[in-house]
Formats: sequence, structure tokens, C-alpha cells
Amino acid sequence: MKNIVTLLCLLLVLCTNAQEYSEGLEQTNFFIPSAPAFAMLGVTPELVTRPGYIRDFKVDWRIKNYKVAPDLALEAHPVWFLYYDRHDLDTYRKSSPFMKSFSTTSLSFSTAKIDGVNHMSFAAKMNVYREKDPMTDNKLIKELQREVDWDEFEIHQKINDLRNAADLAEDKEQRRALRDSISGLKNELKMVREGQRERLKTIQSEYVDENWNASMLDVAFGRVWTYNNKGLDSLKIQKAGFALWANGSLRMGKKGLVTGILKYTRSGNDGSMTLSGSYRYGSPKYNFYFEAVYDRLPDLENAVVSDEEYFSNSIEYDLGSGWFHYDDAEMRSYFTMAYGGDFLLSRNILLNFALRTKMTSDLKFTQLIPVANLTCLMR
Repeated sequence: MKNIVTLLCLLLVLCTNAQEYSEGLEQTNFFIPSAPAFAMLGVTPELVTRPGYIRDFKVDWRIKNYKVAPDLALEAHPVWFLYYDRHDLDTYRKSSPFMKSFSTTSLSFSTAKIDGVNHMSFAAKMNVYREKDPMTDNKLIKELQREVDWDEFEIHQKINDLRNAADLAEDKEQRRALRDSISGLKNELKMVREGQRERLKTIQSEYVDENWNASMLDVAFGRVWTYNNKGLDSLKIQKAGFALWANGSLRMGKKGLVTGILKYTRSGNDGSMTLSGSYRYGSPKYNFYFEAVYDRLPDLENAVVSDEEYFSNSIEYDLGSGWFHYDDAEMRSYFTMAYGGDFLLSRNILLNFALRTKMTSDLKFTQLIPVANLTCLMR
């Protein structure tokens, strides 16, 4: 009987600690990426977004004129939440490479007012390559497992022995003394668990510091609509276009990261390719970047808005990234350079900011735009 009780205590300790470090692995994020539905609208500070994924619900806010604008994006990972989140760590580790990538699929939806017109977008993104995955990193898992404090098992065993002794004791004073000893051991157990959690957090933090700039590759697809909402009886929605893109990043030493994007965009009868790259330097808490973007877009100075464009009377160019239909617009080359950074305000909140300078192919400056966003994990 004693051997059975000992075995049950051991299983209880192992299960409790396995849950502790598996939840820690799920929440080990190298960074908080911008929602793809926001990125395709061009309202994120960085036009060259970093590839990557999280395993949480997420919301992005666009900050405009020093106020939180009603422009926001929501992002979720349905495959992870509906399947893997309900099973243990081994279920994910034993999955095929395709299913592991499929579990990173995110769906995002956003709304934003751009160039005077309301836009909404939907995007699906999947991470197809990651240099580091904390959920399958054997070195990390073994290190977390080593932190399972075997003193906890011994304390459980002592508590069980004292309970048995208290049940058999005939003297009240003896039973009281045994119960006081049990209370003392429970307090000791709490202290052991608190120390254990702190050690697990330290290991996770060190792992993120070492791999915040791990190499990755994403592929994504999204659609955009324009709309107005002056009243329920006058709601209009127009298809604006779609985008298909791939973006990858490459680790450069301990503090550097090179990122690139190749994107095809189609709006109305106009299709365009965008090629861009960036260099980022810093750490997971704060980093700075410089990026350069080349794309061919309609010449907005001379373009004629199509008669089929519902919201032509509302267009007032600000970001210049609105999705509108033009009649035989001449395509023109543009270069955009941006300087900005990320600042991790807390474990779940990221501030992203940048200053964009847009110019024509003959290096004529056309725009100077400050942009800032807040990204929050909904834990």
C-alpha cells in the first residue's frame, strides 16, 4: 500500500511540473509580430514585417495623432487552439513537419481608415520554416525538466506519512503536533514551487535572449475591401484587391537580423510587385531597424479614379497606401525608407514606431510619415 501511495505522489509531482514547463514552452515567444491583415494595409510602422508566430490571441491598435485610433486588428491561431492546446506536449512533438507548420496558421481581420476611406482586410499566414522551436527543442526541454525539484516529491511523501500517523494517533496533543508539522511542510512546498517558477522563467528568458533573431520564413495571403458605415441603411462594401507574399529573416550574429519580403498586390486592374529588405539590431526588449522598399504603384499625381470606385469623393491621401481603382493609371517606381524600432513595454505589450520617407525613382521626396502601433497579447 505504501508503495502505491509513493507512486501516486511521484506521478502527482511529475504531472504538476510537466504542466508548469509545457505551459512555459507554449508562451515562449521570440517577439510579438504585427497582424498580417494590418501589414497588408500598410498601416504598420515597419513595411518589412518580421516572420514569426505566437500561440495567443492578439490585438493591434494603430496610434494616430497621439491618440488610439479606432483602427485595430485581431489575430488568432485556430489550429493550435482547437487541437494542440487541448493535448499534451508529446502530441505536438510527435506530429509531422507539415502539421507543426500548419499549427502556426493564423487568421487575422483588421479595419483602418486610410487616405480618407474605411478599409477592412482578412489575411491567413503560415510559418513554413523556423530555425528554433521551443516546443521541440530537446536541449531546452531537458533543462526545464532538470528544474523539477525532487525535494517537492520528498515533501509530498512526508506530508502523506504525517497524515497517516495523525489518523492513527490516539493522543490529541500528538495529533495536533503532527498537523502543525503538516502545515509547516505545506508552507515549505509553496516556497519550493515559487522558487521553481522563478527558475523556469529565468531559463525561458535566457532562451529568448539567445534566439530572438532566429531565422524564419512565412507565406501569407489576404484580401481587402473598402466600405462606409454612415448608417445601417447606407452600408456599402467594395472589393479592393488581394495580396500574396513571402517574407523571411536570417540571423546575423547575436544582435542582428536581416529581413526581406517579396509581395504581389492586385487592386482593380493594376498589379504590382514589391521587393523590400531591412536590417534590425538590438535585443528582444528593444531593437532598431532601417528598411528600404521598392514598388511600382499608380502615379497618384496623375491617376484618374475609376467611375466604378464607390468612394472617390472621400479620398484624401495621407499614408498613400489606400486600395483604390484607377482608369489606365500609369505605373511608377517608388522608394520608401523607414527608420524605427520595437520597444517591449511588458511581457505582453509591444510598442512599434517608425518614420517613413517616400520618394520617386528620381529621388524626389513625396512624403514624410510618422507611424506608431501598439500590439497586445490577450493572455
